[in-house]
Amino acid sequence: MTILFDASILNVAHVGIAKTLLYLYRSIYSQYPDFKAYGFNCNMGDYSDCGIYLLGNKSEEELLDFSKRNNIKIVHYPANFVTCKHLKGLKTVLTIHDLIPLEKEFKSSSWQKIKYRLKTYYSVFKADYVTTVSEYSASQIKLFTCNMIHPKVIYWGVTLPFLSNLKKRQSEQYFLYVGGYDKRKGIDKLVKAYMTMRTNKLTNCKLIITGRIHHLDEETDEMIRNGTDAGWIIQTGYITDEQLCLLYSNAVCSVYLSQSEGFGLPLIEAMLYNCPVVTTRFTSLPEIGRDAVCYVNRENQTEIIELLLKLEQDSQYRKKMVEAEQRRIKDFHWEDTAKSFWKVLEHCSV
Repeated sequence: MTILFDASILNVAHVGIAKTLLYLYRSIYSQYPDFKAYGFNCNMGDYSDCGIYLLGNKSEEELLDFSKRNNIKIVHYPANFVTCKHLKGLKTVLTIHDLIPLEKEFKSSSWQKIKYRLKTYYSVFKADYVTTVSEYSASQIKLFTCNMIHPKVIYWGVTLPFLSNLKKRQSEQYFLYVGGYDKRKGIDKLVKAYMTMRTNKLTNCKLIITGRIHHLDEETDEMIRNGTDAGWIIQTGYITDEQLCLLYSNAVCSVYLSQSEGFGLPLIEAMLYNCPVVTTRFTSLPEIGRDAVCYVNRENQTEIIELLLKLEQDSQYRKKMVEAEQRRIKDFHWEDTAKSFWKVLEHCSV
């Protein structure tokens, strides 16, 4: 089977949606060797191990001509929006990861939300088939379309490699944050709770914050500076997958206090490396975490501190959470994701 797809997301190949797309196509290609995906809106990178071949920037007429010559019947849009309006004769498969920009907690102007709403509305009703990554996101799409669209839920797998040769370090303990410098992710809540712990001498653990460093707010930035100066907080900046695997495998726990997620990839990444997770019950997170993660009210600093200390000090509790994680992680395999997506392609190719 040969398809077209919008490869513009690969222009920022380090982001989560790009990584998941590559894992999806690579897994499809490994199971169905006749799979080929020709990408437009991108001309950088070699992804032949995923069955991907890049066409660069093409007009709609050029894409239609290419599809006719290669008997292509499907175009996949993997990142929320349909970008070509007139690919007539092709079935459109649209993957919507979330509708977070439409939620009231999302900070944006009214005009930005209106523009996003219109683009989403057009894309959803232009598509012949819609997939999404969680039951939560599916419910939001149904609500958005007044129950006219019923997307197919296909869970992601883990986008980190499983590296069995990682060694446990006998060094200082630390709590870990993986995610963007975004207050929606709860990084400000975590930093405030952590600095309270350190200033009151409740823990000797460090806090490691990963991701590209950005301004949050004056109070949080100052706390991070003070923690960094004291040697308590480490900001890594962008790190490789191998470095991230090592951090997960040695952390006391991973803390992800997000309030809006379409899926919640850091949860299953941590599970893969036996790293207990502290998170919230917002949006998709309890669906993905179930009983394998520790839940906390992110507005309750005392509750956050007590849970972090319990994970640091109670080895039996940590063991219990790791065992639950190992049961839950079995539900997230790219082979299963690929099979489910392949069925969608088969359905659309008829």
